[in-house]
Amino acid sequence: MVRILFLLFSEDTTIFNKQQFQDYIEQRTNEDGSDLASRLQELFQVLNTAKGNRFKNLDEQLSDFPYINGKLFEENLPTASFDTRMRQALLDCCHKAVDLAYRPQPFTSEANRMVFLFELYEKYTADLFTTSKKKVFKIPKHDDRK
Repeated sequence: MVRILFLLFSEDTTIFNKQQFQDYIEQRTNEDGSDLASRLQELFQVLNTAKGNRFKNLDEQLSDFPYINGKLFEENLPTASFDTRMRQALLDCCHKAVDLAYRPQPFTSEANRMVFLFELYEKYTADLFTTSKKKVFKIPKHDDRK
């Protein structure tokens, strides 16, 4: 879910070209959603690969996506299963996803919208890049000295 949110965020903030992710889903996946999971997995792999290290014969639409330097797309996740309704829901999210899904009222300016987007992204991805001491050092709740 965080990856999808990042893709929508990237499209909304010009990390990607305008409607790049939406066009990829509309043009490169079956309407019944049967290949959506594999296409997303392929996109995640491309986003995790520097442009110079990508296959030379990679689909042109995929090769246009930028390299996302970070660990967000590094892990190979289990494949999901999609259907027509789920594919359409994803495409619906592509149409002003942040405005419709996270804000009941419209933004007063583009600057306010961008601040909101960055804050939202930081909120949902904070745990991906930092680990608290509590998670690293699990302190037992009982005394093991006997």
